[in-house]
Amino acid sequence: MKYGSVKHFLIFIFSSILLFLVSCADTDPSIASVSGYLIFDYENETEKPFVKLAAFIETESDVHRVERISLRCLENNYSWTCSDPLIFSNESKQWAGYTEFYLPQDENFKTGLYEMEYNDAQEKTVSSSFSLSYPQENLVRQLSEITEEIKADSREEICIYDSSGTILFYGMPRASWKQDSNIFAAIKNSAYYRMSYVSNKDAVIYMLPAVYKNPQK
Repeated sequence: MKYGSVKHFLIFIFSSILLFLVSCADTDPSIASVSGYLIFDYENETEKPFVKLAAFIETESDVHRVERISLRCLENNYSWTCSDPLIFSNESKQWAGYTEFYLPQDENFKTGLYEMEYNDAQEKTVSSSFSLSYPQENLVRQLSEITEEIKADSREEICIYDSSGTILFYGMPRASWKQDSNIFAAIKNSAYYRMSYVSNKDAVIYMLPAVYKNPQK
């Protein structure tokens, strides 16, 4: 799956799960809220997931003033800096963030508090924190072992793409989509889709493997 496709998929997910608070103009940088989710990205049913952290800052000041964002785990003092954060907005909200925070191989993200820092073009800084929780045992479990478990207490979303990786549809699956053929027939030019499950109890998004209209050999 193309990096851009995953990135935009996660932006759609975050747009639907971030808390919406009233934004307003301000001279100094100001944060309304911060949010972080651990992404379990599965390429197939039998291998362990790729794991990464996605985190976003909802700003009350103009988000386009952002110069960089930083993330620090208060449990072990690991830190990350993104000098080219993603920026997106709707009619009244605006966010800056990143979907690709990784750890070195064989290390896991700590549960607990993470601090996010926002730096604007004038080197003014503001920070806030969020708490990360997730079932650590799922780091080493195959998707086939936990599929029913994650479905039981999550919100189901589907993202449908054309052959170039452009998103054609994102949202809850329609009731009529009982089989894969129903999905591909309903969305013109669709080539593949990915289901995701947003946990209702932990800061986790499970991204299931791609399902293709014409399966790859």
